[in-house]
Amino acid sequence: MTIRTILTLFLVAIVAELILLAVVIFMMIADQRHLVDTENRRYKAHRIADELRQSSDDLTRMARTYVVTGDPVYEEYFRDILAIRNGTQPRPKNYDRIYWDLVIAEGKRPKATGTPLSLKDMMAELNLSKKERALLAKAQANSDSLVSLENTAMNAMKGRFAESAEGSPARQEPDPELARALMFGQVYHQAKAQIMRPINGFLVSLEQRMNGEVARARQTLRTNVSTAAILVALTLLTLAAMAVAIGRRVLNPVRELVKQSNAIAQGNYGNQVSLRANDEIGSLARAFNRMSQAVELDISRRTAAETALRNSQEELRQSQLLLEKILDQMPAHIFLRDTEGKFVLVNTRYEDVYGIDRKNIIGKPLNDVFKPELAEYFRSFDKQAIATGQVIEHEMRLPS
Repeated sequence: MTIRTILTLFLVAIVAELILLAVVIFMMIADQRHLVDTENRRYKAHRIADELRQSSDDLTRMARTYVVTGDPVYEEYFRDILAIRNGTQPRPKNYDRIYWDLVIAEGKRPKATGTPLSLKDMMAELNLSKKERALLAKAQANSDSLVSLENTAMNAMKGRFAESAEGSPARQEPDPELARALMFGQVYHQAKAQIMRPINGFLVSLEQRMNGEVARARQTLRTNVSTAAILVALTLLTLAAMAVAIGRRVLNPVRELVKQSNAIAQGNYGNQVSLRANDEIGSLARAFNRMSQAVELDISRRTAAETALRNSQEELRQSQLLLEKILDQMPAHIFLRDTEGKFVLVNTRYEDVYGIDRKNIIGKPLNDVFKPELAEYFRSFDKQAIATGQVIEHEMRLPS
């Protein structure tokens, strides 16, 4: 398998793991939001149930205080609480906190600036179960029945009673005793309990359902967190495996190639890189070995050529010495010049004729040996011989 294929597989695996990790992280974010939303819905549901219970208690308190004191402000408070609960009057700011205790203590109601919203509408936003909605609806219906009893008691304080069959009032005089008997008697407590039972059932049902949802959301979140941790560990292991693979398939062979290159630089051409992998580094190693063999062969050939050249030069030198000895024995003066007119060889007779030591003329041109007129005279014969390729014969008188 080639290094490129291995790296591609590793990169594909890492990219796939990172994509899965991103998906899991998005799922974790969604799970966290779902958990927060569930907690918020549970809190809002508890707050609505508590407000229903608290509004019932506040209505009871205002009605009882009114039938005891006869102060009409408590009846006004009673109507305000009922209107806020039914959504016909704006909800004051921070109404879910302590409100009516402070209003009663200060003796004045703050200006309501909130948006009218009934408890029934607030319940519809919670996505409650059918059972929970039924329990809350029953609690509110019982609360409305209790409100009717409270209205009867407060009307008794003002002498307002149910009309007779003929349509005339049954009584016209206030009856505080009847009002107090209605508000503090066993019938009232029983009616009050009828409100609390469905509220209690609602809270139990809500707690069980919400706890289940929260537990499931938390379990899903924990599962995704564990999955993300596994993916992170898997990605790190993949990176480690890729690093090991690169070390074995690339770095170690490269170090071997560097070692052999240094050996070649020191003149050792016999070593070969022992890599048999069928990948890019293996191909490079084989090419390196071929290059090393070619360099070794070239150097061997060059060495052989240099040896042959030295032998030829030595033979030529020996031949030249022999030729010089032979020429020195001849009575004629003999010389050899190259095509540039430089002296290559002269014999003893030439030295004697011209009175020149051969050491002073070998390698020198004619102008450095003779006067210009004589040098040009000799050069004319050289040119003629080179041009015609024939032997030139001529006679000349040398000064004695």
